[in-house]
Amino acid sequence: MAATALGAAALASTASADPTWAFNVGVASDYVFRGIDQTTHGSEGELFGGVDLTASQFYAGTWLSNTGPNHDRGMEYDIYGGWRPSAGGINWDLGVIFYGYTDSPHGFVSHVYDTVELRAGGTLPVGAGTLGAVVFWSPDFAGSSRSGEYAEINGSYTFAHLHNTAVSAALGHQWVDNSFFANSGYTTWNVGATIPITSHFSLDLRYVDTDRAAEVYTGLPQDQNFVATLKATF
Repeated sequence: MAATALGAAALASTASADPTWAFNVGVASDYVFRGIDQTTHGSEGELFGGVDLTASQFYAGTWLSNTGPNHDRGMEYDIYGGWRPSAGGINWDLGVIFYGYTDSPHGFVSHVYDTVELRAGGTLPVGAGTLGAVVFWSPDFAGSSRSGEYAEINGSYTFAHLHNTAVSAALGHQWVDNSFFANSGYTTWNVGATIPITSHFSLDLRYVDTDRAAEVYTGLPQDQNFVATLKATF
């Protein structure tokens, strides 16, 4: 709701800007978020979709995906909004995200995990590539009463002579309250390539992994993941 209010206020203040809509839908071999498998490794794939509204430097949107193991599936719905100004040669992104969940029969997915995060990040164009960093902060991480922080550095490079194929990589760390989660967090990284198929379809092939602390954090084995995602945007 906070993201929706932010988006509405932003659009009202930029009435002279022509708002634009963008839609996306896709399938993936697995749903991995910050290195953690959301659907249990190899148990099922992911189907997702979303819509975004942009007006001038402001945006708002929503996104929907299945989540949880195949014996106890649920749905995740995200609502977000923010401001993307440019200053000092950097493209900034300041926003808020609400992660909501439906209740599954056995409780693997539940509204008690609903989370709000604030986001502050920026990207610096460097020739045909970008360098970026982003920080997230939540006052109620994973639905708890404890805060959590995630920080990431990332980069990408686009090969124009290879039909604008882009390679990208990221390194991030999730901090959580050790007294509550019995772990202080974990590190994750990924590397992959996004290959345009047509003007509307793209294929992303990505390797995702974590350090051993992720197994302590989740209480589950965290194998390395190779994720393939086919996405359509309109």
